Amino acid sequence: TVSKGQTIISLSSNYKGGNAASVQREIAQTQYQNALDTYGTQVDLIQNQKSVATASAEQAQQTRDISRKSVNETGDLINANQAQLDQMRQQLAALQLLTPPGTTNPQVAELQGAINQMQAGINQLNQANRTAEYQTANTNAPALVANLQKDIAIKQLDVQEKTLQM
Repeated sequence: TVSKGQTIISLSSNYKGGNAASVQREIAQTQYQNALDTYGTQVDLIQNQKSVATASAEQAQQTRDISRKSVNETGDLINANQAQLDQMRQQLAALQLLTPPGTTNPQVAELQGAINQMQAGINQLNQANRTAEYQTANTNAPALVANLQKDIAIKQLDVQEKTLQM
């Protein structure tokens, strides 16, 4: 006699009664349910990550634009300082001509010290300006790296999104 719902036969994939196919089905069902439950959140996260990548690239570009303005302003300051330095050198030459041979003029020494300080300042400004020009150029490594990082992030997120949709 067999009753309704009574097991008549049981199949297993090993001698102990385990059924790998059934376990795999249960895992797949759980994964599917998890995908259904979190799909919207995952899509939102991917879109937010894309927005962050784009915003970061825009921020880097804006920072380069601001620095480029500073490069121009620093160039103007260098030019003004150079003009002042040229005048100081002319004054030094005139003072040296007025100083009798074999005597020391304290104004000459003072002016020479001021010239050296001014030249050191111009050298520092030039170095800072060259560095800023390199960093602000859209064709140099800092800009290229920022753009590549954005492109890589967007492409990785596209793949992640396609995988999620699959």
